[in-house]
Amino acid sequence: MTTLKQHLKERKISQQELSDYMGVSRPTVSKKLNAPEIFTAQEVRLISELLKVDETWAFINLFK
Repeated sequence: MTTLKQHLKERKISQQELSDYMGVSRPTVSKKLNAPEIFTAQEVRLISELLKVDETWAFINLFK
């Protein structure tokens, strides 16, 4: 499991909640969670905002 997936699970944020927040379909989020390097900069910002973490920290620690 990727670091981002683990972090979402720990915070009890579902893929559906993440997809609603990002404005994309749940299958798209699922695909991107399996290959986190394909998230765009805007998506990284949104995820950081949702998780209430620093954007730079998130990029370094969650999107590997």
